[in-house]
Amino acid sequence: MLPANRATDVYWWSENDPMKVVAQLESTGSVNSTYNNSSMQMAWQRNIMVYFSAIVKAENWDTGLNFAGNQGELVEMLVPMARSLIRQLVSIVTKQRLSFSVLAETTNEGTIQTARLGNALCKQIVREQQLDIVYENMYEHKLLTGMGFLYTQWRTDLGEYYTTDQNGQQHFTGNLEISAPTVWDVEYDACIPDPKDWTWVKVRRIHNRWDLAAQFPELYDELIKLPSVRESDGRFMAACDASPSDNDNVYIWAAYHKKSPAMPEGRMVVYGSDKCILMDDVNHYGRLPIYVARAEPIPGSSYGYPFISSLLPLQEMLDNTLSSIATNNSQFGVQNVAAPRGSGITTEQINGMNFLYYTPMEQGGGAPTPLQLTASSPEAYKFVDVLKAYLLDLSMVNSALRGDPPTGVTSGAAIATLTTTALESVASSSKAARDCLRRCMKG
Repeated sequence: MLPANRATDVYWWSENDPMKVVAQLESTGSVNSTYNNSSMQMAWQRNIMVYFSAIVKAENWDTGLNFAGNQGELVEMLVPMARSLIRQLVSIVTKQRLSFSVLAETTNEGTIQTARLGNALCKQIVREQQLDIVYENMYEHKLLTGMGFLYTQWRTDLGEYYTTDQNGQQHFTGNLEISAPTVWDVEYDACIPDPKDWTWVKVRRIHNRWDLAAQFPELYDELIKLPSVRESDGRFMAACDASPSDNDNVYIWAAYHKKSPAMPEGRMVVYGSDKCILMDDVNHYGRLPIYVARAEPIPGSSYGYPFISSLLPLQEMLDNTLSSIATNNSQFGVQNVAAPRGSGITTEQINGMNFLYYTPMEQGGGAPTPLQLTASSPEAYKFVDVLKAYLLDLSMVNSALRGDPPTGVTSGAAIATLTTTALESVASSSKAARDCLRRCMKG
């Protein structure tokens, strides 16, 4: 911190009053303002909506089909092939169980014992933190929004309770927590393109306000004033069903500044608002405990290219084409029969068909004729095949990798070549995720 007699123009992170730091953090952007004003926000929202369209757009209790048009005449058939391909990529990249080893650079007894302790600790962390699942979630986030995060945090409100101090504050043994926050949970200086150059970052987590009130009784009044998660307009929370615990959960931000010449010890501020500051201390982590996976950086920005964005136009056109075919089959699936008036044919004589009566040019009736209204254009079915082929090509999950080699490919060597090529492409897209995981464990 700077001495009080220094000039007023100081680095805002070095302000002695943490309320001023929090006020500046809140003014630099919120989850709503930053991402709503971002050129990427629309892409993120669209990607999530299409990826989970079968759930987000569900309209009926008894059918997976939706109905659009002026009078619900269009059958909307959603076939999430892009989601299936993304899940296959996630499965391929994360199928190997995580295992970390500590290597000793010397052979003295103390170092060997430390390495053994480190190996046991790595196994414990992977097991207790369910790191395989966290890693899978992070990689899926990266494919949807272009950026995946791993957040390593020491939670003082976890572990066993052991004492209550003279101020009424409860203390716990604490525990490690590794999570995979989304782009809506992490804020940083978006003007800095390379995450390695970030000097500060802030991350939000959901906490129970009553647990916090028990831990920080002196902040009880301010904790009660914090808006709930729903009132904070949390992403996609507005669509959640109401529950008795709606008012119990609040967002708490943890802001970190890494060690630097301007901040030799760094800084860590945990807050719910500028009047509700739970902690203000040096950065005990010594670094930013948020680790970023960004495989395809967009030049001149801090964002990454969302992998699924390449698949969305094909997915939406596939849904539209299949919906057109499904509408035609749904409307005219029952055989339609054109019956001339005067023919003496009644619906009781031929059941299970739709009759269209007409007056023939020549009186006296005639034989009924079928109307083949169910026949869709052959080009529509060909277009479906074209869209599926492009989806496979752009996703890098070719048919050989899916266990269905292309027609005419029967040689084992050819199939192995196709599979290896696909795996190499997938491995290339997963480098950033693996590096993020490595840095997280080292941190």
